[in-house]
Amino acid sequence: MRVQLALPPIRLRVHRFLTVLALGVTLLGPAPTLAAEVATRLAEGVYVLEGANAAPSAGNLGRVGNLGFLVGTDGVVAIDSGSSRARGEELLMAIRAQTSKPVVALLISHPAQEFLFGSAAFVDRGIPVYAQAATPRLMAQRCEHCLATLQADLGAQRMAGTRLIAPQPLPFEPGAVRLGGRALHVLEGPPGTVPGNLLIRDDASQIVFAGALLSVDRVPAVQDTRPLAWRSALSALEDPSIRAVVPAYGPPVWRVPAGDQRPLLPAIRALQDYMRDLEHRVQDLYNAAVPLGALKGDADLPRYSDWNGYAANHLHNVFYRYLQKEAEDLASQ
Repeated sequence: MRVQLALPPIRLRVHRFLTVLALGVTLLGPAPTLAAEVATRLAEGVYVLEGANAAPSAGNLGRVGNLGFLVGTDGVVAIDSGSSRARGEELLMAIRAQTSKPVVALLISHPAQEFLFGSAAFVDRGIPVYAQAATPRLMAQRCEHCLATLQADLGAQRMAGTRLIAPQPLPFEPGAVRLGGRALHVLEGPPGTVPGNLLIRDDASQIVFAGALLSVDRVPAVQDTRPLAWRSALSALEDPSIRAVVPAYGPPVWRVPAGDQRPLLPAIRALQDYMRDLEHRVQDLYNAAVPLGALKGDADLPRYSDWNGYAANHLHNVFYRYLQKEAEDLASQ
């Protein structure tokens, strides 16, 4: 396994981590089988390649979470690259099925393994990869074992050629920008939400790729966040000018749905409700001085038990928020 660097030196810890990775070799093995998937057109020039609302597994080959692309007058902007080089190649195939225009940039919306390990497919074609300036540091903190985990989950063949790419910081100030001849607003996620998150709003269609800010029918991991701040930040997606939102997981949601499209506002409310109910449950447990070892039996929130990610993330969220409360109390003394 090796890492290609595309950014200036950062903290020593990050540098050491990436240096260790760079001493490895790219994952080798039989070429993976690629699927010619058809991207869903949401509006003129706006496409999503929908993945399963599930964790990466041998059954889904890491085709999880939503990737996207925007076709402008001069080129294409890709949004997230998937869980493996193979998934990145599948995204490029889906782009080529729609347009022959060059891909001018790949934007990584947030530093999660399901959304960034396909970047080698882009870098090896000379396509720049951009993210928030904090993302390489977050990748260093979180991704030390990600490749090994994904290889175990997906298999060596599916992961062949996959390597960690450290993205470059955005080459522009967050806000209005033109990429590929398309007018966008690229904004950093609000404080208290998932670190390193980007919100990408297409001006022509008023469709937002929300990154980790919103998932549908899924319990997110709240590590390194403030759940109540996240709950408040979701209100930004209620802006009446927003036509639709592409979440990290789950189907696109629409302000005025048609046919079998899912509605936007109930999706926002549902995640806000989870954040509120998580906070209330943890506060009750904390007030009752329930010890950490006994949290499991009283942590359940049955309303959300059928959401994807509940088994993997909810109890962890309870532990994390409980420990946050302890730290907040100690700091206030």
